Amino acid sequence: MSLVISDDILWISWSDSLLATFAPTAEALTELQTLKGWFFVSCISLLLYGLIWCGVRQLQQKHQLLQNIINSTSDAIFVKDLQGRYVVVNKMADQMADQSLGVHPTMGILGKVVEQFLSPEEAQRIRSLEQTILQTGQSEEVEELLTINGEARWFSTTKSLCLDERSRPVGIVGIARDITQRKQAEAERRRSEQLRIELKLLENILEIILAGYWDWDILGKRLYYSLAWKRMLGYDDHELPDIPETWQQLIFAEDLPRVMDCFDQHIQSRGQIPLSNEARYQHKNGSTIWVICSGRVIEWDENGNPLRIMGCHIDITQRKQVEEALRENERRFKAVFNQQFQFMAILKPDGTVIDVNDTCLRVTGVSAERVLGVRFWETPWFNQIPLMQERLQQGIAEVVSGSGSVRGEVEYSMADGTTQFATYAITGLKDDRDQVVEIIVEGEGVDFTQRKQAEEQLRQTNKQLAHVNAELARATRLKDEFLANMSHELRTPLTSILGMADMLKQEIYGSLNEKQHRYVEVIFQSGNHLLTLINDILDLAKIESGKMELQILPTSIEVLCNSSLNFIKQVAYQKAIKLETRIPTNIGQIDVDELRMRQALINLLSNAVKFTPEKGQVVLEVSREFSTDRLHQHTQQIIRFSVIDTGIGIAPEHLPKLFQSFVQIDSSLNRKYSGTGLGLALVKQIAELHQGTVSVVSTVGQGSRFTITLPSQNCSDFTQMQAMQLERTLPSEQLLQLQNSTVTGLLPAQPLILLAEDNPANIDTFSAYLTSCGFRLIVATNGQEAINLAQQQPDLILMDIQMPGMDGLEAIRQIRADCTLTNVPIIAVTALAMAGDRDKCLAAGATEYLAKPVSLKQLKTMIRQLLTMAKLAQ
Repeated sequence: MSLVISDDILWISWSDSLLATFAPTAEALTELQTLKGWFFVSCISLLLYGLIWCGVRQLQQKHQLLQNIINSTSDAIFVKDLQGRYVVVNKMADQMADQSLGVHPTMGILGKVVEQFLSPEEAQRIRSLEQTILQTGQSEEVEELLTINGEARWFSTTKSLCLDERSRPVGIVGIARDITQRKQAEAERRRSEQLRIELKLLENILEIILAGYWDWDILGKRLYYSLAWKRMLGYDDHELPDIPETWQQLIFAEDLPRVMDCFDQHIQSRGQIPLSNEARYQHKNGSTIWVICSGRVIEWDENGNPLRIMGCHIDITQRKQVEEALRENERRFKAVFNQQFQFMAILKPDGTVIDVNDTCLRVTGVSAERVLGVRFWETPWFNQIPLMQERLQQGIAEVVSGSGSVRGEVEYSMADGTTQFATYAITGLKDDRDQVVEIIVEGEGVDFTQRKQAEEQLRQTNKQLAHVNAELARATRLKDEFLANMSHELRTPLTSILGMADMLKQEIYGSLNEKQHRYVEVIFQSGNHLLTLINDILDLAKIESGKMELQILPTSIEVLCNSSLNFIKQVAYQKAIKLETRIPTNIGQIDVDELRMRQALINLLSNAVKFTPEKGQVVLEVSREFSTDRLHQHTQQIIRFSVIDTGIGIAPEHLPKLFQSFVQIDSSLNRKYSGTGLGLALVKQIAELHQGTVSVVSTVGQGSRFTITLPSQNCSDFTQMQAMQLERTLPSEQLLQLQNSTVTGLLPAQPLILLAEDNPANIDTFSAYLTSCGFRLIVATNGQEAINLAQQQPDLILMDIQMPGMDGLEAIRQIRADCTLTNVPIIAVTALAMAGDRDKCLAAGATEYLAKPVSLKQLKTMIRQLLTMAKLAQ
């Protein structure tokens, strides 16, 4: 530096000497020195400008290189200042602004903020995230859903702090990528997986009920058969090819034309005529398999040609065998009945003639049309002989009342007007409840020369009738066993399905998103729908077999109606249907089975809501009236429950079908309005069990009025009813104490529960739930193992009944025989839900009884109550 200074001084000194040489005067020298100074400044300025220009050029080149680099990426890159304004954007970000954000191409997004092109909610979310980054200094990577020009699009964005050379934050730098297609692909994969799961569940359910399904791709000439379908016919999956020719080769040749005609009708009617028929198939072992084949075209082309058909086959071989056995017994009975030498007639308990044998008609000359459906004492044989009418009517009444058989002599009229004499015997046929259900009248013309032959023939007839009755009883028992087994086989898997769905709803395994909650709710509702169907079938079977026992108690009419309405309020609200009650004040109470009457009212109300269009009206009306019984000449009080709707109405020709089991009035309605056809049949049966009736009045397009009419012998005022109802439902002082906050302190810290269950899925369900509730578990898979593990002194035992080896009933008896286990609570948890099953469990020693599928919350509540009561008993 000193050298440079010295050179500068020398140069200045030399230049001053040179100027002095050329300047003649001092003034001229001063002017030359001024010019020298300006020249020197100009040279320095030019030098500095050149250096600056070179620097700027290098900066521009570096900036252009950086811009080219960030523009070459497919991601949007941007920088925002501390006020949220976009200060740097790459080409992709500009394209997103032009095409997606709706910003004019000439304006771009530089200098703008997110509030100018996003909704307030989305802008606030982005601002909050950037504020967090500025406060914490941490980078954030998020996937966010933004609404762009009315379209929802997904973006994956990574944001971090932008720092200056002194490491001070000057803004936010971000990289964004449009991942909408990826999200859509993920959603499609999830939907496909869910469909696969649901299809597998459907296959499992169909396999449980001895059914298999098929899916026919007509254009592709491929027909998929489920594994259950193939196994139904005795084949493994690989043994039957998935082609249409497979079923055509297995079906009986005689049945194929009828099935094809049904298929053609379904196609020609565009699905209006249902595709449903019964047919026979050849089993692999050579036997015959009867199936119900049902299907439906689910995809058509633009010309109305079918593209895809789905359906299922249900094995009904056992039902067909039972039906054939019943028909054979009936043919045998009819042959024996008509070959008898005696006069024979079969009557209803009220005396109406059901059947008369050929001998009686042939000998007397009276046609069957004149006697069938007529009271026996009013037939042409006796209607001209008042004394005989009175004697026969009295004899039939005595038999119905249970006095055994009645014998005597009677005078009867022939077709030609002459009279004859005969001996007769009136005998009652009783059911399992010792109630007379049919009456047999046997008559014999007074001809003593043939008496011995007639007596021998009578003994043979009685023997054959006993055989026929035994066969009928056997067929009835087979039907009951079939229903009981099917109930068990359906309830067992439903326990796992509903239990696991319930645990998922309660988020025991972790939280669920909205879609998962919706799917779990669908599984839960579908399982409960199947359970309701099973219960309806069992209820109908109990009533038809005479095994339904009513629990008749005084019941508040108003409470009964309001509780029934609560079941359908939500569905009515969804359809904007107005619900109204018309119940007189102080209507009082009625002696009924409250549970069954509520079931009947709910069925009527559910139908009314289902068949009433949106914004319609459903009314539940109750009235008390007096009716005159013309037969017995007395007046009785009746209660009418009427359900009135403004629905679609019912055509007159369909009214006779309404109360038949498994029958719906129109196949076209079956597809629009789901149902099994059991609801109204149950209503009719329940009403008749209460000595009542059900009727309907309907007008197409205006609505319907269904009325249940019940006798009301014991009606009290509302005040008395309330007192009795309160007394019946008021818990004891001890139970009230169990419900207060001190109950928790009475329970063991971690109660030990012995679970006896042989179904792995049910073991997993109960174990997972009870463990999450704080209980300890030990598991036995059969009765003997449960007895052995009971020596560990569990606090409570959950006992399944149907298990391999020793069943649950015997295990309970042996556990109760141990004096150390006498007071241990035992809950029988079983799929046995037929009449008498609860009593069998309690008689064996169970403390409580629960029918599968079990509500997990109900099970937990019962366990805690029993544990607390056991603790108090100590």
